[in-house]
Amino acid sequence: KIGKPPVKKEKFYLIWGEDDLADDTESIEKRKRRGPKHIPAPKVTLPGHAESYHPPPEYLFTKEEEKEWLEADPEDRKLKFMPKDFEKLRKVPGYKDFITESFERCLDLYLCARKEKQRLNID
Repeated sequence: KIGKPPVKKEKFYLIWGEDDLADDTESIEKRKRRGPKHIPAPKVTLPGHAESYHPPPEYLFTKEEEKEWLEADPEDRKLKFMPKDFEKLRKVPGYKDFITESFERCLDLYLCARKEKQRLNID
């Protein structure tokens, strides 16, 4: 062996970050450029039996329930629509509130404040 042995540098680690080396300026700059961690948007709830084109009879409104639903405020209703029964899928008309509901969904996604939930794994 010729020459001096290589000098070992002290390694400093980030306490609250990833286990990258703290003196590695390239990795710090890359993290800054990446921006905050992506948080996925909340998922849309899946449709239930009442939203079917041929729902079971217990999900269809009676005359009294229909009258109550029409008299109630739109914000106080349990369902945003009145379930109806159609014989065949091809007889279902176009959904009149499709554009407004998709617009409201876009507004919710745009205006909602998202933050990462911290979950505990307890074994």
